[in-house]
Amino acid sequence: MSPACQHGEESLVPSQCGCSAHAVAPTSPTLGCRVRPTVVTLFEKRSFVFSTLGGGVSLDVVLCPALPVLDYTIVKLAIRVHSLTMSAGQLLRFYAWGTLPSEEDPAQDFVDSTEFLSVDITSSTTAPALVTSRATYDPDAFLKFSLRATQTSSALTPLLATLSGCVQLRNS
Repeated sequence: MSPACQHGEESLVPSQCGCSAHAVAPTSPTLGCRVRPTVVTLFEKRSFVFSTLGGGVSLDVVLCPALPVLDYTIVKLAIRVHSLTMSAGQLLRFYAWGTLPSEEDPAQDFVDSTEFLSVDITSSTTAPALVTSRATYDPDAFLKFSLRATQTSSALTPLLATLSGCVQLRNS
């Protein structure tokens, strides 16, 4: 067996992304080796404060613009809720979208119009908690991860969360 099959590649994270691999990275499929499952840290423990959003307003935050997942067939998103202050009607929704960056037109964001998967955190979520998506199959070559915070119809309602998240990648 090739040394590349035993050790895997150093990184599967694009330089423009804050994500980092914490497990064995995939091996090269051209060498005939099975790609091993991995867990990629999407973001480390971080506090999000959306209390200043206007009533009924949503705000999108890009967490990772293009995570390469071409070698995998199954993706699962896991969000750890360390602490949470939110009211009924507020929502934190994490999305993964299929995307395909272009070296020929790097300023453009080529993203599928339908989300690949999503995870919701609501006022009924009690910290500490682990909120996960279903295992979703057949991703595009890259996935874009974002968070949408939605405020209630009343402005300035407290919306605070301390969260961390990872992406589980494997093959069927």
